[in-house]
Amino acid sequence: MLTAALKNIVNSGLRPFGFQVRKWRKSVGQQRYAQCLAAAFDGIAHPFVIDIGANEGQTSAEIKKRFPSARVLAFEPTSKTFAILEACAASHGFEAFKVAVGDTKGELEFNCFESSQCNSILPATAPDSAVIAGIREKPVVERVKVEPLDSFLEEHGLGTTPVNYLKIDVQGFEMPVLRGAVQTLARTRSILIEVSFCRAYQGQCLVDEVCHCLRAHGFSLSTAIGYLPAEDFDELVSSDFFFVRTI
Repeated sequence: MLTAALKNIVNSGLRPFGFQVRKWRKSVGQQRYAQCLAAAFDGIAHPFVIDIGANEGQTSAEIKKRFPSARVLAFEPTSKTFAILEACAASHGFEAFKVAVGDTKGELEFNCFESSQCNSILPATAPDSAVIAGIREKPVVERVKVEPLDSFLEEHGLGTTPVNYLKIDVQGFEMPVLRGAVQTLARTRSILIEVSFCRAYQGQCLVDEVCHCLRAHGFSLSTAIGYLPAEDFDELVSSDFFFVRTI
């Protein structure tokens, strides 16, 4: 069995060739994800879904495939990624919006990496301590529009619409998103949110803050779906937590 130090040395040599040593673990993520969607949409003829941090539309497209009657709003702020999201939305029948979701209305700088799934409003930690390899490079900074979810939905005539499924994947920016969505949370049935166990980005919140916040809004943790280990460190980076309303 490789020690963490030896594994790091081996991976340093293998990375230029696209390989790395990692533990093999049987995944039940897809099965749990399907169960979470079924619970979120149980008894709902026309589910209303909000996908914050939609990236290229993977989640939104999958939901429309499984639940064609769902109305899905997908949010992604950066130009390059949004162009792909917009094309995906046209193909799969959901709605795409080029805006970041936060707790203020205006513009913010957004850090864009080669791997768009690493993009964040927050700057990355120092390259030599970054637990995610994709954020060790220097990002391209783009100014993006940002708006609280509550005001966005109100402006679009959706200020009282029940939300059956809220997905949040914003690379450490979860608390500003939640602070700007207090009214929306009050009428939300279930939430899938990426939570972090270590700080890959400067100033990001960690799992305890997210859980405490959502419990205060009447949600309880139902299950975890998968996890992301660090590529070169013996560290657990993140997981997707599924919360359901209990109050």
